[in-house]
Amino acid sequence: MTTATISGTVQNSTGRIIAGAKIEVRNVDTDQTRYNTADFLDATAHSQEEHRKATITAITTRQAAEVRQRFVRKTLLAMMGGLPTERGNLNARVYGIFSGDGYRVERITYDTLPNFHVTADLYLPVTGKAPYPAIISSPGHGSPGKFYDTAFGPETARHGIAVLSWDPIGEGERLQYMNPRTGKPLIGFGSPEHSQASIPANLAGQSIARYFVYDGMRGIDYLQSRSDIDPNRIGAYGCSGGGTITAYLAALDPRVQAVGTACYLTTMDELLASRGPQEAEQTMSGFIQSGLDLADYVELAAPRPYAIISTTEDMFPFAGATIVHDEARRFYALFAAQDKLHWITGPGPHGNLRPIMPQIISFFVQSLKATGGTPLPPIDAPADPSLSATPLPAKLSISDLQVTPTGQILSSLGGVTIADVIKEAAEPELAARRPLSLPNLRAAIRDVTGAQENLTGKNEVETNNRSKESGLQRVATTLHRPGIVSINSLAIIPAS
Repeated sequence: MTTATISGTVQNSTGRIIAGAKIEVRNVDTDQTRYNTADFLDATAHSQEEHRKATITAITTRQAAEVRQRFVRKTLLAMMGGLPTERGNLNARVYGIFSGDGYRVERITYDTLPNFHVTADLYLPVTGKAPYPAIISSPGHGSPGKFYDTAFGPETARHGIAVLSWDPIGEGERLQYMNPRTGKPLIGFGSPEHSQASIPANLAGQSIARYFVYDGMRGIDYLQSRSDIDPNRIGAYGCSGGGTITAYLAALDPRVQAVGTACYLTTMDELLASRGPQEAEQTMSGFIQSGLDLADYVELAAPRPYAIISTTEDMFPFAGATIVHDEARRFYALFAAQDKLHWITGPGPHGNLRPIMPQIISFFVQSLKATGGTPLPPIDAPADPSLSATPLPAKLSISDLQVTPTGQILSSLGGVTIADVIKEAAEPELAARRPLSLPNLRAAIRDVTGAQENLTGKNEVETNNRSKESGLQRVATTLHRPGIVSINSLAIIPAS
């Protein structure tokens, strides 16, 4: 029996070894102990995360913290392929108004890039005095899109804060890959559309995340263009995939003055060892290798008010959220701002925010200096599990919030798709492209893929099975090399 090893020892919160003196994984095909690919990658990532921890620990002054912030911002933007620079006309248009109990909703569209439309609902207070503070709220992955905010939007507006709830790419009324005859999705809402759009983006040297971030930034542009919104009191909020967008947006746009990131923040060590990496815009190539972790999004926002919002049974491990909070609190202390960092926690699974929604709204009311509404508990008050069983107020219907006549921006207004946007952004690069010599091409491939060169050690080929059938010989083999994942192969050749 051959055993591969990785130096160092670590366990995640469930006790699973992800790197240690020895990793042994049973290969059911060959009945040999070999590297498992996921464990190999987890161990590699853990080693890089350990290096990051040492880097963070060495930061002991505000000056060093600000140097770190500049590094993180520069690195994030490079991984995204930069952000679009065009700040054209928003072409904002109101399609209708719905009046609710203590609030009203404007159904709107605006453009983030030329002819690239966004659908959104703007919840506005009907009491108090304008200009109001406002929150840009990013929904999680799924077909509802902005319809996820039918509880958060009205309740926050009743407390004197406007909420712009918008449809990210592939959600709500913003399908990008739609059957033009039926108006139905070709590949599904949410994650499938994000993954599809990420393919051309990656080939163009971009992360699809850049367009999510830019859509959010243009949403802030829209809020600041309105006379009834205070441009200096803008917050950002989101849960799950919306928490990802919110973390990006707050990290990269200093206009965001208060941040609530829900059911997303954890550590990569904990995430990789449990659920694994997430979908397209949540996963940027080279993120861990570049010395980053999710805590960097919080720390890049320092010293602005920030609420880390977690549920104890979340699929984004709570143990990792604990580590993020503790590290970020130390980072905020370097700015004498530890009192501006909050950790709002509640019971239950992913997205179970009802027991802590009063505390979330309280955070924004306090941070954005809003007035109005019924009294709220302190930000650090314990969760109220009984709220989960309390009936919600009468729900808004889709017709109350739907912006476009058909329910989809492309079939109602036309415009360009994310595929068109990526293609246009890539055209200058394609025009400047020149053929590479063979050595330079090999180097470029290794750079993009991270493939190693001049590996040490000797290959060992193990033949697992030979058989002959219908004039063909089948040879199953495994290629072993010390320190890397073993590779199984099957060769089918004419029988001699």
